[in-house]
Amino acid sequence: MLESTNTEVIINTNAGNFGTNDFTIEFWMQTISTTQMGIMEKRPVCDSTDNMWSIRMGPSAPIGQASGEIGIEVSADNHINYASLVTTNSNLSDGVWHHVAFRRDEAELTIYVDGQQVADTIAPDIAYISNSVPMVMGQSVCQCCDGTRPFAGNLDEVSIYHRSLAPAEIYDIYAAGRAGKRSTLSVMPNITYFINGETNDTLVSGPGNTNFVTGPGDPWQTNTIGFTATNNQTQVVIQANAALGMLLDDVVLQELPNTNYNNFFLPEESLSAFAGELAAGLWTLEIRDMRSNAVGVLLDWELNITYSSTNVNLITIQPGVCTNVTVGGHSNAYFAVDVPAKARFATNILNNSGPQPLDLIFNQGALPTGFSDGDFFLMSQVGTGVWGTVLSKNAGPPFLASGERYYLAVRNLNNAPQPFCLEVDFDVNTNFAITSLNDPNPNPVTTNVPAGSVQYYFYDILPDSLTATFEILNPSDDVDMVISHDLPLPDQLHYDYGSFNSGTNDEFIVVRTNSSPVSLTPGRWYITVYNTLTNPPNVTYTIRAGQSPFDFNVFSLNDQSPYQGMIADPGFSLNGADQLTYFSFTITNNDAAVEFLLTNMTGNCDLLARLNDYPTPSQFDFGSFNAGTTDERLVITTNSSLSSLNGTWYLAIPNNDPNPVNFDIAANLLPPGSLPFPTIASGTAHFSGASGGTFSFTFNSVAGQTYYIEMSTDLVNWQTVAKFTAKTSSSTFTDVTPRDRSRYYRLRTPQ
Repeated sequence: MLESTNTEVIINTNAGNFGTNDFTIEFWMQTISTTQMGIMEKRPVCDSTDNMWSIRMGPSAPIGQASGEIGIEVSADNHINYASLVTTNSNLSDGVWHHVAFRRDEAELTIYVDGQQVADTIAPDIAYISNSVPMVMGQSVCQCCDGTRPFAGNLDEVSIYHRSLAPAEIYDIYAAGRAGKRSTLSVMPNITYFINGETNDTLVSGPGNTNFVTGPGDPWQTNTIGFTATNNQTQVVIQANAALGMLLDDVVLQELPNTNYNNFFLPEESLSAFAGELAAGLWTLEIRDMRSNAVGVLLDWELNITYSSTNVNLITIQPGVCTNVTVGGHSNAYFAVDVPAKARFATNILNNSGPQPLDLIFNQGALPTGFSDGDFFLMSQVGTGVWGTVLSKNAGPPFLASGERYYLAVRNLNNAPQPFCLEVDFDVNTNFAITSLNDPNPNPVTTNVPAGSVQYYFYDILPDSLTATFEILNPSDDVDMVISHDLPLPDQLHYDYGSFNSGTNDEFIVVRTNSSPVSLTPGRWYITVYNTLTNPPNVTYTIRAGQSPFDFNVFSLNDQSPYQGMIADPGFSLNGADQLTYFSFTITNNDAAVEFLLTNMTGNCDLLARLNDYPTPSQFDFGSFNAGTTDERLVITTNSSLSSLNGTWYLAIPNNDPNPVNFDIAANLLPPGSLPFPTIASGTAHFSGASGGTFSFTFNSVAGQTYYIEMSTDLVNWQTVAKFTAKTSSSTFTDVTPRDRSRYYRLRTPQ
């Protein structure tokens, strides 16, 4: 993450050299500054005569953005194929995290804010971009000349792609929110490892963090899956999570060194009888080989005896509590850690509050000394401060042994005593209150969650249930929800499904018997709700869960025959009986256009559509999100990316209000030529002489329809200067290119 003012990140000179290739630059940003600031660029000097690209915020930047708006400039040498684009009518200086994406697809430049396209233009041609200066984030070469200042704010998850991301990919990155691109929600190629059905880790294509640059020359990555075999038939499953593919090669299975802690083997009988006995005398080893038709050979053996004080002060760690201790000079402080049976990870935190360094040593079966068999140094000579290291069930050595005890020693090699605090945390909460959502317990539950904390729930799925829904309704601020089948309790890193909508948006998860990666199965499901805020106030919300022996309701729509008087309960696509409900419409005759219409609403609903699959809040092909009771309308036509409308379209009706909403819904096939031709509204054309002159006009449009705006200087040769999808019945276009002669404009829809 790049934070605060005057921070600069310099990347190598190859980054951002796109040539004439398509590219996408996307990142999260947060700022309250309204000054003109440099965001990131690959720009030799502060003019547009050299090949370059530059992203800056307004106001008064040379390309005309206002306060809170962001824009991009792209140019080849000598100002050839120069193009610029600005997010008009947007405010990114409101202190809220926003996702911004800049995309070049051939000569077309597009800007997306929070998953939605907000600006689009067509350059004269594709600018060739390649120079020898480094790519820079946080500052600009134009700080020398035109009033540009360093970026004041935060940037996170900056990613550059040598291809044009699809709009759906950009939306998915935004919708993933704080889950990030390194989760299974990532649109980057990613896979999950399962060891005997248990999630081990997720690998996302790209370097090991979420700020990365990808390109044709990316090297192969080497990755290791560590696990402890529990029987002689261990199953390793590699599951793909994204539509983009990932290549695997040279998969090798090998035994890790020290997997069994120097190959120690437990005897057939317990050695507990020797506890407290004198070690003096003759020790013998007996080995019985019970195999048939095999001859075993003992290569070597030795007996190591560790002597320990009978009055050693062994402290048993209480999970989640930092234990304050002072260790004497040239001494060890010993701790016992009891691991819960369901734990997969243990985080060992050492807070060294003294002036001298300390060691943290691990041993699975005995008190660590620093030189005993089975000792592992988790930390070595760490100074003043807080330090942490994680033990994992499937990554080591050393491995975390679930349900067993391990030992830690904090070693002080200095003369003077050293104060410190030691804490161990597990991914399984050992002290929590968990609320039932089962009937006859209250369901839904209205409650509040303090800032920065979590709340836990469970819900039991019956054997005959085919569908289950988990919802958070009407949160007063931003909360997230994750769920898992069975223990351990889900957290923000380990869960089966999650919903991470921003702000006061509802959270919704639906699981069916054919869902992936985890299907709906009978038994107990656990829900964790996170308050993502770091300051008060508490967040109030309503949580509820439901299940049905029916998959869900699907109502088939017929052409020109609306369903009238339908009822949507609060939440995601629920009917008046709180049952998950979809509408379907099948197209078989290669029709050129279809209209989906939601009308006569008594509250605020949205409309989602998806071809040949059921839409969810994070997975849909088309959506209409007008405020209040304004009609929701989707007009979908065939185009270069959607060559055919044939198939079954499924519609969902999310209700954003706290009360039931009545509505009518219809699907109408539109014959060729039936879409109204866009006409320029009277009196809306306007020319401004500022900054070389800009021209704008407003035209009557169809919500959901895509339009091209073309320009000509002679009424013979026409050039496309903009392409965008209308969101309302009135759309405005502004040409910011300086006027050099008379220009003519015309509108057209895709052919």
